Amino acid sequence: MPTAVSPAVTAALPSSDDTLPAKIKSIFEEPLSKAFFPDGTVTEKDVRSAFGNITLNMTDDELSELVKQVSDVKRDVISLGKQRVRELLVEHSKEFLHDIMTFEQLGTYWKEPGTEDAAAILWQTCYGSFDFRINWELDLEKEYMDHRGYSYADNGKSPTKGCVARSLAVRRSEAIKILNKKSERSHKGTIYMSRKNVTLEKGNKYAKRKKGTTIGPHATIGGRNFFEVEKTIERLREKRKGQLVSEVLFNFSTQTSYSPVSQCSTSSPAKLKSVSKDESPTRHSPRLRLKEMSPTSPIRQTRSRSSPIQPARSICTPTRRARSPSSSSDSSETQTESSAGLTTKNTGPRVSRSFEQKENRKEVSSLLQH
Repeated sequence: MPTAVSPAVTAALPSSDDTLPAKIKSIFEEPLSKAFFPDGTVTEKDVRSAFGNITLNMTDDELSELVKQVSDVKRDVISLGKQRVRELLVEHSKEFLHDIMTFEQLGTYWKEPGTEDAAAILWQTCYGSFDFRINWELDLEKEYMDHRGYSYADNGKSPTKGCVARSLAVRRSEAIKILNKKSERSHKGTIYMSRKNVTLEKGNKYAKRKKGTTIGPHATIGGRNFFEVEKTIERLREKRKGQLVSEVLFNFSTQTSYSPVSQCSTSSPAKLKSVSKDESPTRHSPRLRLKEMSPTSPIRQTRSRSSPIQPARSICTPTRRARSPSSSSDSSETQTESSAGLTTKNTGPRVSRSFEQKENRKEVSSLLQH
């Protein structure tokens, strides 16, 4: 989208000069002819032709003042037109040249490489991009007219484009000539849009040009003509897409390597060393543990034959074991085993194990009596 026109004024325009006669100032407050200034030097004849009957009753001084004011408006259009056209060229070049910030840098770029890719990029900047920016000069013309407070008179005899739009188109041609002159002392390359009859094939002289392409060569470097600018531009765009994808992946990997999650994962192994391999970090429900501790539980009998029951513990805080509905001696024994982190192998039913313990106690007591 076009940016706002610079408010800098190079001359005392009729819209801002309070010292002008009322007759002259009122002319620019009314809708103007689309040809109110010519492409060349402004003369009295041009002014009379553009403003018509208004100039019939003017004195020589008033007519000279009107010529001066029209010339000032034209200089203002040329000055701001150069600025806006060069801004557009720099904007178009950023599709491939992200380091280009000024029109002078763009000229330096064309001066140095002198390659086929450089010729295609410059051609796309100066011609191809404008193909897809339809009526760009009309948009800039409206931008300027609104900023200065001017308007065109709508009549069927006026040309399609106003004098401001035609002046802007000339400014683009001048800018392209300046860029081509940058390479006169280096590779002497040129870019162009005009059909070169020497290089055209028979029958293509009057062919219709497709947008973004040219009929015949689009550039000449060192006497060598370059064709098929569209294919070169597509190749450069694919190359640029690959570079952008690589940059995105690199930035993503860099951000991931320094993210808080990665820092936590690198520092967590030191804390995990204190946790035994046999200790499970998961927390089982109390109902499941009660079923496992029951003497008639098939889960406990199966585990007692295959592997001892491991105490369920958390990494951060120890889990309180639920009390089983067994005798006080068995519950105290189970708590002692769980607190010490040891495991015991069950040899039979709990009733037989309690009977053996009683017998052992009787034998010990009898030996102590003797």
